[in-house]
Amino acid sequence: MDQGKYNDFNRINFMLMSIAKLYHDAIVRFGLSENAGLILRFLSEFGGSCPLSAIYKTMGIRKQTVNSSIRKLEADGIVYLEQDTGRSKRVVLTDSGRELANKTVRQIHSAEVHVLDDWTQEEIQTYILLLTKIASSTKRELDKLDYPD
Repeated sequence: MDQGKYNDFNRINFMLMSIAKLYHDAIVRFGLSENAGLILRFLSEFGGSCPLSAIYKTMGIRKQTVNSSIRKLEADGIVYLEQDTGRSKRVVLTDSGRELANKTVRQIHSAEVHVLDDWTQEEIQTYILLLTKIASSTKRELDKLDYPD
């Protein structure tokens, strides 16, 4: 194993984890669970409603965890479920949910936009390219592992 590359990858992972921790801490300071914050963010970004399946398929949160979080948000009057196509359900922000999203995840989103204020367009594009490359390379290498049956 190349120790230098191992150390570099660890530094990348620790930086990504520290950024994730910043998000976690921010959403908790707003009085929300991390999953509730992620769901609010997702719904807010998609106009206030989306198929339930899109949340767990896109966000990488287990279906059972999403369902539990949705039930809690529903009990709190933040979202409601409605019939979508076939047997699928759609999650919809209530007026209270939209207000909560505006007071919480929208502020975080605004802060994110300001992060790039002092970046050049070239730096932004390079960062996106490198993140895309590391994601695809990681998937390729993890797909090669000898997983048990």
